[in-house]
Amino acid sequence: MEELRKLNEAFMTFNLASETLREYYQNLQQQVTYLSEEVQRKNSELQRTLSFLNSVLQGIKEAIIVLDSDGKILMMNRAAEDLLMIDLSASTGHRPDEYGYNFSQINQNNQEIEIETGGKRKNLLVSLSDVVNGGETG
Repeated sequence: MEELRKLNEAFMTFNLASETLREYYQNLQQQVTYLSEEVQRKNSELQRTLSFLNSVLQGIKEAIIVLDSDGKILMMNRAAEDLLMIDLSASTGHRPDEYGYNFSQINQNNQEIEIETGGKRKNLLVSLSDVVNGGETG
């Protein structure tokens, strides 16, 4: 009889542990669902923000070129594409000097440089900004 009582007690303990585990699992599933939905909301919000910022960038009349730390083109606006006569989709990941533009001579803000584009020489006033370090150069 003692063995039957212990076996019954073991089953009850097992059932209680199983129920607790099931509840924890359901809780975990609910949290995963909530977090997945939250990630989707944040990604949508980020996409809207990026789209807005890209619209602003494309609307600026001054040529803007963003280079990575290796000097490769990350992005540019339409004004830069028109000025340099380079297509952004073809130029991303390439260095401007591959297209005949030597920007390595730029070492200060508001520096005037001369480039040749479309068979014409143009003087440009160039400013630098290190976006990785919050806009501070150096």
